[in-house]
Amino acid sequence: MIYPRKLARSAKRLFRRRLSQYRQAAQAKGAVREAFRASDQPPVLVYQMGKVGSKTVYESLRAVAFPHPLFHLHFISDDITRYRKLFAASGYEQAPIEFDLGDAIRGELRRPGASRCKVISLVRDPIAFTISDLFENPEFAKTNLRSSDGAIDPQKAAAYLTTLVNQPDTFDYVFDWFDRELKREFDIDVFAEPFPKDLGYARLAGRRADALVIRMEDLSRVGPEAIAHFLDLREPLKLVDTNVRKDPAYAWVLENTRLSQARLDQVYASRFVRHFYSDEAVNAFARKWAGD
Repeated sequence: MIYPRKLARSAKRLFRRRLSQYRQAAQAKGAVREAFRASDQPPVLVYQMGKVGSKTVYESLRAVAFPHPLFHLHFISDDITRYRKLFAASGYEQAPIEFDLGDAIRGELRRPGASRCKVISLVRDPIAFTISDLFENPEFAKTNLRSSDGAIDPQKAAAYLTTLVNQPDTFDYVFDWFDRELKREFDIDVFAEPFPKDLGYARLAGRRADALVIRMEDLSRVGPEAIAHFLDLREPLKLVDTNVRKDPAYAWVLENTRLSQARLDQVYASRFVRHFYSDEAVNAFARKWAGD
């Protein structure tokens, strides 16, 4: 039997959750509308897949009082609906505001006469990405990775990682992101022209935006100058590192992960990896994760 008081408390929690979601969506929509319609500066989107160092770029621009409207997000396409469901299924009561920003920006981009944007996007070794993402979002794992004290158990994480890497669809998100997002929403095909592997970054242009794509592994080397030039800053951008992990479990997994050479060969033969990384870089990644 369900008692009236329990029903009332449940209804209140549902009301508060929906009110919070509504307010978050309204806040995002208002900020995006002002950026695209009222600002005299083109909006800048730090827009890329997760766990590639984008927060560093975003916070670094905020730290220098960058005058353009600035947004940090991972999705603009209709795929947002699918990822909202994933968050809900993983126990989150409310999806991040980035999803609401993505919805609002998509609406503005499809409006006649929409403002042209500038996009900064980053790429990363897909194995390193997968490890970082696992520690950032352990709730999405299909098994419990935590020890009795609530911390992530490094040996459980390493074992799960080995299983995860061997699944055929694990890297679909990474490999498809540019086609599903940047190409679909901005008509920018990063694979249409060779990536300047010696530079570590490329500038591209599409119907609705100009884009700067940087390898995360080269961010500290080329990022300050490349971003400053792209955004017409007066001096190189000072990078503020916001995502340095001091978690011993994360460090242990990075140091002790060992993956099969056969699977590494498959991952590093992908169009994505071969487009952005030189043979030398690919061989270094493979040696690292094989334990050579």
